[in-house]
Amino acid sequence: GEDPDYNHRIEKAGFIIEHVPSAFVWHRPRNSIKRFIPYIFKRGRARVEIIRRYPEYSELIYYLPAIVIILGLFLVFLSFVSTVFLKILILFILIYALLIITAGVSAYKIYKKIIYLFLVPPLIFLQHIFHGLGFIKGILELVPIWLRSQ
Repeated sequence: GEDPDYNHRIEKAGFIIEHVPSAFVWHRPRNSIKRFIPYIFKRGRARVEIIRRYPEYSELIYYLPAIVIILGLFLVFLSFVSTVFLKILILFILIYALLIITAGVSAYKIYKKIIYLFLVPPLIFLQHIFHGLGFIKGILELVPIWLRSQ
């Protein structure tokens, strides 16, 4: 969460952040699932702290993976109560699958590599799951802090 933190502090100090096309930025590659998953989980946790520090920069998109996980689990439990909830859960899963498959198709069209058609959807799924879980963990870690401040 260092980059968003720096950006928000720079903007709050009155400076303007601009895009510099000629600037070179190197990021350590996360070229394996073993490196990718912990990175995404930590980003989800860090996002909670960024939102806590800078609530004016909060956007719905940051909450969505956690909301979808909670809603999905809620629908799983409710599907045992009524088949209506099972149908809603199945529709929910189908819509989500269609969206991430569409992202795979889009990546294939852009990069013209068939492997992207098959790699992008599961990677997006893993990114959503672990970012959401990290976000939920970050919120749960803040609960004691919020309770102490009350």
